[in-house]
Amino acid sequence: IINSANCPTNWDMFETLFLQQYRTPLRLAQTEQEWKKCAQKSNESINEFLVRLRSLWTDHKPKETERDLVRHLFTKARPELIS
Repeated sequence: IINSANCPTNWDMFETLFLQQYRTPLRLAQTEQEWKKCAQKSNESINEFLVRLRSLWTDHKPKETERDLVRHLFTKARPELIS
């Protein structure tokens, strides 16, 4: 960002330049694939899974609410834990 022709002068400009640099189409596609494949592993505790899911969720679904996260948790956790 420092080396760009338009050095940011405010937060909005910085955020725009930052996202252009780090949210490339390739990175977005990788995150999408990780999100689709995300499921709790047989040897993974619910706490470990929630940390992993939340990290992906924050990246992939930034406009969703905590309620949406809970919905995703129920659909991606191991079925025997849901009942």
